[in-house]
Amino acid sequence: MRVSVYTSQSCGFCKRIKDWYLSQGIHFVEKDVQKNPLYKDELLELGVKGIPFSLIESSEKTVEVLGFNKKELEDLFLK
Repeated sequence: MRVSVYTSQSCGFCKRIKDWYLSQGIHFVEKDVQKNPLYKDELLELGVKGIPFSLIESSEKTVEVLGFNKKELEDLFLK
């Protein structure tokens, strides 16, 4: 499973989602849209206009999670 999280340094919910992933031992790749404009372009190509945005890819499916939706993340990773 590959987890990418689109973030920015000034986003409080971005910090919370990163902290949650770390506390659960979930490896993720952070894509800071302020530091690298290519990540912002990737978001726009996906039709996403908000952060944090998680793209969770496995061999079976790809799941998109907009915002820090703790319940949805728990359902995906902890069940």
